[in-house]
Amino acid sequence: MWSGHQTLGVMTDLRRLTTLHVPVVLLLGRHDLATPHAPAAAWLEALQAPSKQLVTFERSSHFVMLEEPGRFLLALLQHLLPHTEGTTASGGRAAAVR
Repeated sequence: MWSGHQTLGVMTDLRRLTTLHVPVVLLLGRHDLATPHAPAAAWLEALQAPSKQLVTFERSSHFVMLEEPGRFLLALLQHLLPHTEGTTASGGRAAAVR
């Protein structure tokens, strides 16, 4: 996520990403060495977005979905699912069901 981090052979530096036009929910393990908590939280704080939320998994490192699966599922339901209401899988608006 930070300078020098490599994902699928592509170097990324998200410090240059300062604005997103979508809600952002960042799920972080407190003990993650690949994406350290402090710089990730600082990046989120500086980011301009319609809404931002940081969810910290205190007993996890990089693989929060494996290390705290129950809490991860709960976080998806509580923090991400509300952002999907009224949309379809393809991203379009869903028609009202009567």
